[in-house]
Amino acid sequence: AKLAGRNGMIGGQMIDIDLEGQPEAADEILLQELQSLKTGALIRCPLLGVAALYEAPQILVDLLNQYGTLLGRAFQIQDDLLDESSNTEIMGKTVGKDVRDQKATYVTVLGTDGALKRLRELTDDLYKCCDELSGAGLEVSFMRDLVDYLNARKN
Repeated sequence: AKLAGRNGMIGGQMIDIDLEGQPEAADEILLQELQSLKTGALIRCPLLGVAALYEAPQILVDLLNQYGTLLGRAFQIQDDLLDESSNTEIMGKTVGKDVRDQKATYVTVLGTDGALKRLRELTDDLYKCCDELSGAGLEVSFMRDLVDYLNARKN
């Protein structure tokens, strides 16, 4: 419930709406907060829910929380890059909406090269997180595959 409310997805959506039309008001710190609350919370919710059901030790909860946050940020950066560089036929949805709607994105804040660099850094961090989760006893092949898929994503 906390991940859905104002300290989660709804809070992230509110920041997103507040920034619409004024992307210059955003910096990377604000984007990280927005995505941690919005996309990150959406991904963390099932991870932490399962951890709670299994009464996972705190170290696993912390690592799953970190993985979800990083994956949410990486997903959003990839989505921002695809909105900038793909086409409607490949994406299956309208592209260029971020620019049209004057959205604050990783591309508008960091530029394309900066967003790609940040995506590579997050990918490295995600693999390290998977290594730590594996070392703590979790089977992480699906989690690694998800990172691979994210980086190969074209739509």
